[in-house]
Amino acid sequence: MGATTLYHPVPLSVLRGATAYCGWKIGKIEQITSDFATTTAKYKLEIVDMPKNLSIYGAQIVAKQFQHCFAADITVNRVWQSKNGIWYAEIEACAGMTQESLIETDHVSHDFPF
Repeated sequence: MGATTLYHPVPLSVLRGATAYCGWKIGKIEQITSDFATTTAKYKLEIVDMPKNLSIYGAQIVAKQFQHCFAADITVNRVWQSKNGIWYAEIEACAGMTQESLIETDHVSHDFPF
């Protein structure tokens, strides 16, 4: 069996870097779904550490604070804590270009004055 090539609209190093910059530490990243046509992918992230013991405020506050780590192309769908006390987040990354928008830009006139 060969290796499976996955589509990532945003590099995983960007996810790790953005969260590290905000004081979060991410463990395992698991891709749930990916769709090249819509340039989106969903991921399950293991949250190893978060700033200022944020976990005491609950999942909704943790999700809102986690969202601050990312630009508009990454959305935090939900955050939860497992029975073992491990925090997880489900995020969705979107590159912003769909096949429809690529087709629309194909119809742009390329008449140059020179």
